[in-house]
Amino acid sequence: PDSPQAPIALYNLATLYSRQNKEEETRAVYRRIVTEYPRSEQAELAADALHELALATGNTREARDYKRRALQAAEANARRRSRGGDLSARSQISFLGLRIDLSRLGLQLGEREEARTQVD
Repeated sequence: PDSPQAPIALYNLATLYSRQNKEEETRAVYRRIVTEYPRSEQAELAADALHELALATGNTREARDYKRRALQAAEANARRRSRGGDLSARSQISFLGLRIDLSRLGLQLGEREEARTQVD
């Protein structure tokens, strides 16, 4: 559990379960990643996957919660990587099913609140 490889291994396990159509096991592993490793890049991916699974079952409230978690994880990861500077070229977020390259927007991380206000 303390290994930096743990969230990667768990994400691979969830992917395997998903390919085997083991929906409950898939969800359980994704939830574990989001809960136990919220600062990992896999937490962003897992929350995004849980968002998609919730949408597929019509649970919009749960979908919205997981999308919020995915965005929070993406922001935390971007902050960790850039340390307040420009976002790197690989910094992307997923919004309404679209991947957005934040580096092309020319935003500093401190400007995200202003950008978020404009999007809302």
